[in-house]
Amino acid sequence: MSKSCSGLLKDLVHCLRESECFQVEKKDIKTCAKEAEECAGLRAAYAACKRVKGLGRVAVSTALPVSLARGSQRRDALDGFRMGAFRGRGGRGRRGVKKMQESGAGGSGTGRRPPRSSKGRKDSSSSQKNKKKKKWESQGFTRADTVDDVSLDDASGDESNDDGDVYEDIYDSEVTVTVENVLKGFAFPLDPFQEEAFRHILCGRSVVVCAPTGAGKTAIAEAAATYFLEQGGKVIYTTPLKALSNQKLMEMRDRFGVDDAGLQTGDASINPDGRIVVMTTEILRNMLYRVEEEEEVEEEEDGVSLEQRIARKTNQSQNRLDGVKLVVFDECHYLGDPGRGSVWEESIINLPPDVLVLAMSATVRNPYDISGWISEVHGPCATIVTKFRPVPLQWHFCLSPGEGEVTMLPLLDSNDAGLNPRLIPPSLRVESLAGSLSSWQSDDDDLSWGGSSTWGRWDTAEEEVVTGRRDASLQSVKSRTLDELIDVLENADPWHKMRRRERVPSIEGTVATLAKKSLLPAIWFIFSRKDCESAVKKIFRSGVQLTSDDERAIISAMVDSLRETQPEAVKEDSVPALLAGAAAHHAGCLPGWKLLIERLYQQGLIKVVFATETLAAGINMPARTTLLTSLSKRRDNGISLLRHNELMQMAGRAGRRGYDSQGHCVIVQSRWDNPDAAWTILKGGPESLESKFATNYGMALNLLRTRTLGEAKEFLNRSFSMYLSGSFTKRQLRDVRRIEKRAQSILTAAGIDSEDTYEGSESSIELFEKLQGRRREEKRAAKLLRQQLTDERGSMAESILSEEGIPRVIGIDLSASSINEGYSLPALLVGRVDEYGSIHKDMMAMSNLRLGDKYLCLGADNNIYIIFPPNIAAFGPSDLAVKKEREMDSIVDEVITRASSLSPKSWTNLSKGVLRTEGSSSTSVGIMSCIPAASSLETLFPSAEGLSALEEQKRRIRQVKAEIDALKGNSKIEKQARKRAQAFAKAGSLMDQAAAIREQVESHTGGSWRDFQNIVRVLESNGAIRDPRKIQTGSAPSDAVSVDQDGDDTWMKYEFTPLGLVSRELRGSNELWMALALTHPSLQTLSAPQLAAVLSALVAEDAVSRISMIGSAYAPSSQVIETIEQLDEVRRDLSLSQIEAGIDFPTPLDYTLAGVVEAWASGLGWTEVTGDCELDDGDVARLLMRTVDALRQAAFCDHLLPPLRSAARTAARRMNRPPISDLIT
Repeated sequence: MSKSCSGLLKDLVHCLRESECFQVEKKDIKTCAKEAEECAGLRAAYAACKRVKGLGRVAVSTALPVSLARGSQRRDALDGFRMGAFRGRGGRGRRGVKKMQESGAGGSGTGRRPPRSSKGRKDSSSSQKNKKKKKWESQGFTRADTVDDVSLDDASGDESNDDGDVYEDIYDSEVTVTVENVLKGFAFPLDPFQEEAFRHILCGRSVVVCAPTGAGKTAIAEAAATYFLEQGGKVIYTTPLKALSNQKLMEMRDRFGVDDAGLQTGDASINPDGRIVVMTTEILRNMLYRVEEEEEVEEEEDGVSLEQRIARKTNQSQNRLDGVKLVVFDECHYLGDPGRGSVWEESIINLPPDVLVLAMSATVRNPYDISGWISEVHGPCATIVTKFRPVPLQWHFCLSPGEGEVTMLPLLDSNDAGLNPRLIPPSLRVESLAGSLSSWQSDDDDLSWGGSSTWGRWDTAEEEVVTGRRDASLQSVKSRTLDELIDVLENADPWHKMRRRERVPSIEGTVATLAKKSLLPAIWFIFSRKDCESAVKKIFRSGVQLTSDDERAIISAMVDSLRETQPEAVKEDSVPALLAGAAAHHAGCLPGWKLLIERLYQQGLIKVVFATETLAAGINMPARTTLLTSLSKRRDNGISLLRHNELMQMAGRAGRRGYDSQGHCVIVQSRWDNPDAAWTILKGGPESLESKFATNYGMALNLLRTRTLGEAKEFLNRSFSMYLSGSFTKRQLRDVRRIEKRAQSILTAAGIDSEDTYEGSESSIELFEKLQGRRREEKRAAKLLRQQLTDERGSMAESILSEEGIPRVIGIDLSASSINEGYSLPALLVGRVDEYGSIHKDMMAMSNLRLGDKYLCLGADNNIYIIFPPNIAAFGPSDLAVKKEREMDSIVDEVITRASSLSPKSWTNLSKGVLRTEGSSSTSVGIMSCIPAASSLETLFPSAEGLSALEEQKRRIRQVKAEIDALKGNSKIEKQARKRAQAFAKAGSLMDQAAAIREQVESHTGGSWRDFQNIVRVLESNGAIRDPRKIQTGSAPSDAVSVDQDGDDTWMKYEFTPLGLVSRELRGSNELWMALALTHPSLQTLSAPQLAAVLSALVAEDAVSRISMIGSAYAPSSQVIETIEQLDEVRRDLSLSQIEAGIDFPTPLDYTLAGVVEAWASGLGWTEVTGDCELDDGDVARLLMRTVDALRQAAFCDHLLPPLRSAARTAARRMNRPPISDLIT
C-alpha cells in the first residue's frame, strides 16, 4: 500500500495524538514518539521512507494497523474531493507533481516509483507512463492503492525490489497489448480512469470505481466483458432495479449480440445461459445461496477445521458460477440502502474468490472502505477515485424578479468557492460586511482576520499582512469594505424585497427561458406525481411549442403504435402535451407509457420531462440541463434537506457526452428553500457509504440451511458493518481505558486526602458518610410511602366520582404529594378527557407519561388543567352541582370549547403528566358563582394506618438529620466527607460513562449475531426449524436449549421442517409470514382468482402507500374474506412471538384492494378494474405485478402442495397481461 513520506508523517502525528501516552499520561508528543508502542509501525515506516532517497512513496509495514491505514485512506480521499486541483495520494498538488517530475523524484502525483533501469525497462516505457500520469492529473484523476499490506522490508532502500509498488504489473507489455486489442472494438478511446480500472481487472484484481454520475463507468464493464468473453468466460452484470436491468439488456445486446446477452429478474428469464447475463442483485444473492444437497452431505466430515469448512463453503458457490470470471455491481452505492443494502454484502461475501468484482459507485466519501472490505472478505481490490466529469457541470439559480419574468443567475461565485453574492439578501450582506470591518484586530504580535464573512475581498489584504505591510493593508481593507457596503445598499436587486412565493418562476416561463438559452433537453425533478402532471398541463395550456412539425409527426406515430398494442397504457389527456415536447415520468404511469417516454426522450423528440427522483436511479436519459424545484424532501422522521449524494445523483444527469460541452443544473426558487440551502448541501461534500447490513428471515434461513452455527456467525462477522466498526471500536475502547484510569486517579486522590492525622478522623468520616446514605434511604422510603398514599387517595376519588357523578367541585394537589397538609386549588372537574374526541390527539400524548383516567378541570385561577386521580385532594359540597346546574353546564361547554381549540404547544407540562393552559374570558365568568373558596372543601384523607406510617418515617428522617448535624460541628470531618463524596460522584459518573461506551461497543459488534439468535428463536417456536438435540432428548420446541453437553454448538446444524423449506424458497419483507400463509389449510382449496386476492393482501402495504385511505368499487368474495380472517389469527401469533424475541418484521394483511386483484385475475378488463379505483394506473399495475411475483414464487416452490401451486400458476398467467406486463422479448 503506497504512501508518501508526508502522508506517513501525518498518520504518525495523528497516531501519537490518539495514543495513551499523549491522552492519558499527558506527555509531550516528542516523548510519545519514542514511547508509544501502538505507533511503532508508523514510526518505522516513516524512518524507512526518509532513508529511501528519490522515492516519493514507501510500502507500509504489515505492522501498521489496518484501521489506521484505512483512516489515512479516508482522509486522502476526502482531500481529493475538497481540493480544487485533485492531488495524488501523497498529498502533492499539481505544482508538486510538476516539481517532482522536473527533479526526477518519482513520477506524478499518483505516486508510483520511477521505472527501475536495473530491471531492464526501457526509457520509452517510462516516457509513456509519465505521459499517461500527466493526462490523469490534468483530468483530476486520483488512483488509490490496493489495501493489501506490503512488508516494510521491501522498501528498506533496495530499489531493485519489485514489491515496493503493487501497481507495476498493470503496465506490463502483455497487459498493454491486451488493452489495445480490446479497445479496437470501441468507437471512442477510454478515459484514463477507465483504462486504469480495466488494467487492474486484467491483472486479476477486483476494482471499486467511484466516479460522478455520467462519467462513463459502464465503459469499464463493457471493456472487461469484451476481454472475458473473448477468453471463453462469462460475465454477470447486476443492477438494483428491474427497469435498469431491462435497459442494460438492450445495451448488452447492442454490443455483444442477442445470442450472448441474457436477463434474469423476478419478472423475466430471457436466455439465462447467455455469456453475459444481466440480473438484479437479489437474483445473484439467491443463486449463490443455492448449494446442492449432496455437497452439504459431503461436508459432514470429522476432523475438518472451521476455517477449512468456511473456505470449502465459499468454493461450493463456484458450481453455480461455472465459467463466470467477473461480476459487475452497478450502482454499488445501493449497499447503503436501508431496505436492500444487505443483498450487496451477502453477494460479495458469498462470491468465489476467483470471480473478480467490479463495483461501480457514484461519488461517496469513503470508497477506500469499500475496497478495503472487499480485499478482506473476497480478494485483492484496487480503488479508482475520480472527480473527473467528461462534461463539466455549471450551477444556476432561477427566480422571478416580478411581472412574470424569469431570471437565471449563477448559483456560485466566480471561484466556485461560495454562494453568488447577488443571491445573499442585502441585509445579511451588510451585516456580514459590517461585522467583517469590526473584526480586524491589531497588536504587537498579530494582525488577524476574525470574522466569518466571505464577501469582502480579503485575499489581497491577507497577502499584505503576510508580507508585513500591516498599516497599508488595514487601510486598504477598510476602504474597500466601505465601498462594498455602500454598493450593497444602493445597488441591491429589488427582488430581494419580495416574499419567497412571489419569486417562484412560472413553469412555462422557465421552460421558455431554457429554450431561448439553448439549454434543452431538460429533466425537471419534482418530488410529487401530482405536481409533475400539473406541470405538463401548464406547458400545454400556455401554448409553449418545443417541437417541430416533423418531430410531432414522429411522436404521433409512436403513440399510435402503442395505442394499437397497449391502448390502456396511453394517457390520452397527456398526448397533446407530449406532441408539444413535454411529458411526465413517475411511478404512477404504466410501464408501456414510461417506456415510450424514455424512447422519445432518448431520440431527442421530447424536450422536457417532469420526473420524480426515481428517474435518477441509473436509467439512461441524459439531458443538457437538470432542474430541481425543491431542495428538501419528506422522510420518515420529517422534512429535511437533500443529501449531497442525492442532489448529485439528479444533477449529474446533466451533460450529454458527445453532444454538450457543458452540463447545467438549475435550482429553481421554491416557496420553502432559499439559494443558500443549495450551497449548504454542496459544501458538505459527499456522504460516507454506511453499511445497512441487517439480519432477516431470508438471510437466517439461507445461513442455517448451508452452514453450521459457527460458520453462520463467521459470515455475519464478515459484513461491511463489522469492517467499518473495527477502527471505531478500537478508538472507543481506548476512550474507555482512558476514562477508567481517570476515575481511578480521582478515587486514589480522595483516599490520600482522607487520611488525616488527627485521632478518630477516619471513623468519624465513615460514620458521617453512612449517616448521609441512611438519610437518603429514609427519604426514598418516605417518597414511596407518600406515592402509595396518593394512589390510595386517587382510588377513593374515582370511587366518589363514579357514585356522585360529574361535574363536581374538587381541590387539586398539582404535585400529587400533599397528603394531609398544604393548600389544594379549588376547581370544577368538567369530565373525563377521553370523552371529548375533539381535543387534539398530540396534546393528549403529552399527558401519557402516566396511565389511568385523565380529567379536564377549570381551576379557580382561570387555568384549565388535565389531571389524574391522585391529584384530587379534596371535594366541594355534593349538592352544589344541583344548585348551579345551569351555570355549570355553561362553564363545561366553554372549557371543552377552549381546550379543543388549542394546539399542543399551548399546553405546559407541569409534572408527572399534569397539563395546564390559560382559560378564556368566557371561562372566567362562572368561576365566582360555581367554584367556592378553599375553606369550603373537605380534604380527602387516605387510611389512618398509612398516615401513621408516614409520620413515623418523617420522625426517622429528623433523627438521622440530628445525628448528622452533631457531626457537622467538626468542620474538618465535613470537609473531608464532602471531598470524598465529590470524588465518588465524579468517579461514578466516569465509570457510568465508560460502561455506556462498552455497552455500545458490545451492542454494535454483536448486534447482528444477537438478531440472528432472536430470529432463530422465532423460527423454532413457529415450527420452521428444529434443534436436533431437542429431538433426541424429547424436549418441547419451547424448551430453552442453547448448547449441547459439551457447551459448544459451533458445529450444530438445524433441521428444516416443510414450513422452513417453504420459507427459504420465498423472498419478501417477512418470508416466515408468507410461508405460514401459503401453508395454511384455508388456502389449499382456493380458486386461482381467490388465491391471487389473498396473496395481494400480503403484499399490498409494500406496493401501495396509505392503502387504508383508498376506496374501490370491487369487494373481495366472501371466501377470500373468510380466509383472510383465519390468517389474521396466525398473524397475531407470529407478531406476539416476534415481540417476545425482540425483533420487528412487518406482518402485513390488508384486503382493501383484494377485490380489484380478484377481478383482474378473473379476466375483467383494465378500464373496468381501474374505473372506480382511486389509485393511479401505475399504482394498480405495481400492486398487480407484486401479486404476480408472489404467485410465481408459490408456483415454483417445490415444497408447497400441488393444488396450490397449480392455482398459483393459473392466476399468474391470467394476471400477467398488458398493460402491466413490461417484459422484454
